Amino acid sequence: MLVKDQRVNLFLLEKFLNKHQLEAKDIGQYIPSFFHFNNPDLTIDYLNEAGCEWIDLSCKEINALGYDFFLEYIHPETLSKVFPRFLKFYEKGDTSVTFCDFQRVLNPRKREYTTCLTVTKLTEDLSGFLTITQPLEKMTSLNRKITRLIEEDHYLRKNFNKFESLTKREIEIIKLLLEGFNNPQIAEQLFISRRTVEQHRKNLNAKLSISSFADLFKFGYAFDLV
Repeated sequence: MLVKDQRVNLFLLEKFLNKHQLEAKDIGQYIPSFFHFNNPDLTIDYLNEAGCEWIDLSCKEINALGYDFFLEYIHPETLSKVFPRFLKFYEKGDTSVTFCDFQRVLNPRKREYTTCLTVTKLTEDLSGFLTITQPLEKMTSLNRKITRLIEEDHYLRKNFNKFESLTKREIEIIKLLLEGFNNPQIAEQLFISRRTVEQHRKNLNAKLSISSFADLFKFGYAFDLV
């Protein structure tokens, strides 16, 4: 449940930023955990105040340390097991999924490692990635903050499992349907048969529990498919 909540939270945050044409720093102050935006080269472009206070370093200082930062602040087991999984996720460049994992991060004041849940999502324009790193004991507080920020929270949470179940092909078909293409036109666009398109549509209707174009539009709008 905690992992799912954080994946939804990150998706909602990106949607909120895009919808209101804001930058990460505009809402980072409201998030009581590490919240940062990284550039494609993995350097940190923005780290919120909560993150800076925890690490006791600024973005500039972290970037200056380079890989030495990870050696000093991230537990060796996390570096050996979690970081390679993250790199595989990052190299795929898939903006429709999130990367979730637990890692142990050093708390400099206590001089001990704290278990945190890290959730990362590549931005739609591939200009970098957004990450929330949350100590487990503060998870409830973060959920309340984000819920207040996002008006569409209830619908998105209710339907997030359906969204994640979609294949890339199904997402392509939804986007084309919402652009006004009919079955023959979709078949031509995707170089597949009309019968295949019809089958995909039947599968979508069942998977998303939709019975009208209005239902499809509401779903597509909520998840930025239109």
